[in-house]
Amino acid sequence: MTARTRQVIRTVSSDRWCARIYCTATQAWERRRGTWVMVREFGSTIGPRGWGKRRQDDGRTPVGVYRIKVTFSTTPGNPGRMPWRRRLPTSTVTDEVGPLYNTWIEEPGRTDGDRPSMRWGFVVDYNRVRLRPGVGPAPVPDAGSGIFYHTSRPRHRWEPSEGCTRLEDPSDMRWLLKWLRPEARPRVVQNL
Repeated sequence: MTARTRQVIRTVSSDRWCARIYCTATQAWERRRGTWVMVREFGSTIGPRGWGKRRQDDGRTPVGVYRIKVTFSTTPGNPGRMPWRRRLPTSTVTDEVGPLYNTWIEEPGRTDGDRPSMRWGFVVDYNRVRLRPGVGPAPVPDAGSGIFYHTSRPRHRWEPSEGCTRLEDPSDMRWLLKWLRPEARPRVVQNL
């Protein structure tokens, strides 16, 4: 985190909503006149094996401090002020081994990129995620790809993710996207 960071989205283990290892609390923190204040708290879930991602498909969620690479929604315009990208039915962040690993692409023929759980959210800057093929440092192969904050599937509120963080209510994610401000240099803090 930088000294100029004034907004933090923090996710920590919690049994407030359920007692499973993957049940968490996601909190919105803001620095006001030098003091950190929790603004809101939401129920959330992470990967079924808890914290500590080490490789692709290990069922774990990363620990650490990360930037928000880009926010996204399926709406025609940006719902907030952060850098934004429209998520389409063809949108995906690849997990295939090769030069497109951990890269946001539009995959012809794909139809699930805008499924209900991915209509609002943001991409966590984990493992050098790329927003365009070949632009930026290369991700580490098999270290994990496509780490997002997004919402739960309808009628599956407390289901674990594959390694992302899921907020249980889409209205909470919409609130977060409107709350975030680029000049506040927001960071994501996972299990710290």
